[in-house]
Amino acid sequence: MRANSSKDQVRAGFARMADRPIETRVAHNAGTLRNAPLFHFRRSWNIINRENEIQSSRGVSVGERFWDALSEFIILLIIAFVLALGIRTAVAEVRWVPTGSMEPTIIAGDRLFTVKLLYYFKEPARGDIVVFHVPERAQQEPDMPPFVKRVIGLPGETVEIRDGKVYIDGGEYKVENARVPQYAYGPVEVEKGKLFVLGDNRNASYDSHEWGLLPEENVIARAVYVIWPLNHIGVLD
Repeated sequence: MRANSSKDQVRAGFARMADRPIETRVAHNAGTLRNAPLFHFRRSWNIINRENEIQSSRGVSVGERFWDALSEFIILLIIAFVLALGIRTAVAEVRWVPTGSMEPTIIAGDRLFTVKLLYYFKEPARGDIVVFHVPERAQQEPDMPPFVKRVIGLPGETVEIRDGKVYIDGGEYKVENARVPQYAYGPVEVEKGKLFVLGDNRNASYDSHEWGLLPEENVIARAVYVIWPLNHIGVLD
């Protein structure tokens, strides 16, 4: 009796569904579908298609939008490259030191952070460590890389080296940790627009005591910091 009763209940249920208007059954089924993941995927896909149709109606295809975005990205890359090149050319630059002429202050293989912009607003000062183009009379081979030396004498000053000491206008000028020079030089007056430069490694430096005064126009930048290697990082005095 119970089995027959269950079957009767199922048949009654189907009968009630069949008696419902078609609109009610569709609404019931649609409500069930809205909870299914497949329905949400199809809905998202339909929204994307509608967006594409709107763009197409405006005369803009998906391909055109892609190329527009790509062209904007390329333009941004070009702008970034030009800015980086401008900074390197006019503001600052990293330099590699190939020799030991500035030891112990700067060691061969050090990488220096150099500032170019500084000398647009001021003249080189005594004690500055400068990077400069090698004067023609000092070039031992074509296209020599820039030198790194310390400014010792300024325009109008008299430089002399004797008895292991450097003198500026008769007064001794000391550079901490600089090697003691084992040669004599001068006295020589520094001309206007020129500089007298020496390497801190006095006896192993090809500098003004050998090839003469440095034209100020040859100065490229001031070396301000050793950035590599890690065991030698520090500010340059």
